[in-house]
Amino acid sequence: MGVILMKKTKNRLIAILFLFLLCSSSFIFNNHLENYDSKNIIQDISSPKLSNPGKTLLHSYDFEDEIIGLDPTYESFTIDESSGDVYIDDLSDGQQKHMVLNKVGTTGRVWVRDYFSRSGETYIAGEYHLKVYHDTSGFGINLNSANNEYILAMVWWNGEIRDDVGGTLLATYAYNQWLDVVIYFNLSLGWMFDLEGVRYGAGYSFSFFGAFTANAEHIWITSFVSGGGDGYLRVDDIAFYYDESRSSIHTDDTGNGADMIMIIPSIAISIIMIFTVILIVKKKLKGRGIVSDKDIEILPSTDRIIKQEERVELLYCPFCNVKLEPNISICSYCGSVIEDYLNDSKKSSTK
Repeated sequence: MGVILMKKTKNRLIAILFLFLLCSSSFIFNNHLENYDSKNIIQDISSPKLSNPGKTLLHSYDFEDEIIGLDPTYESFTIDESSGDVYIDDLSDGQQKHMVLNKVGTTGRVWVRDYFSRSGETYIAGEYHLKVYHDTSGFGINLNSANNEYILAMVWWNGEIRDDVGGTLLATYAYNQWLDVVIYFNLSLGWMFDLEGVRYGAGYSFSFFGAFTANAEHIWITSFVSGGGDGYLRVDDIAFYYDESRSSIHTDDTGNGADMIMIIPSIAISIIMIFTVILIVKKKLKGRGIVSDKDIEILPSTDRIIKQEERVELLYCPFCNVKLEPNISICSYCGSVIEDYLNDSKKSSTK
């Protein structure tokens, strides 16, 4: 009876451990799904026109905390005023504070570089949002690599947007009014942009400016040098979003790969843990000479105890712990009578 009770206790332990690990696996899986769903819901609400729902906001500037007449102070900006001025201004059109690049002369540039990260990270996919208010002078909004190579050029001049000075005409714009612009890039595909909600170069169909040897690092907003004339470019509501999943792994078009990759290992680890615990417990049972693999089962009721007891077979000698041959009643090593031990166990279990 003691042998059978021990078997029932061990089997119940296996069942409890199995259920615990299974519940843990389910919790991890559900937690990842809930985090993934809530993240996408937040992103869809905050940016409904999103090209990729997997994007993450890195930084955004509305210039409302800046001082009118002074340079912008954001840490990701570097400014050059060799041929003009960069300052904060305010128009009586409801747009409130914004940044102005004012170009004067023909011997240099006025420009602002907006570095995506203060820590030097570079990116292979992202979105750059801004509002633009422009006249007929020549300016460029360019994406540069970490080696300061042109990745893409978006040239604004005389109401036209081209991919280079004198290059392919991409779109036209209205002078002296605020325009919503979003530039999308994916270094493995190409680039495209939205102008006032209209998509140009859909599917990243615009080619890059030329060869580049490093990932995207910053946006360079700059005037022409000698051409393009004097003038200004007003900029507001800057935001840079990067696609972390596409920067580290290949995913599908929804950008969901990173979340699924986090879920799959959790399930696999839980399954491995379950089978490892079962094997350890079974090994412990066999090492004590109590049962074989076929005997490890949960006994559902007491009316099966006698039948289970009748077929108990010792695998190891209870006196010297040497493995026994099947159907042998005397230990060949120490000479102990195994049958006597089993009979004594039956008598003690019936008392």
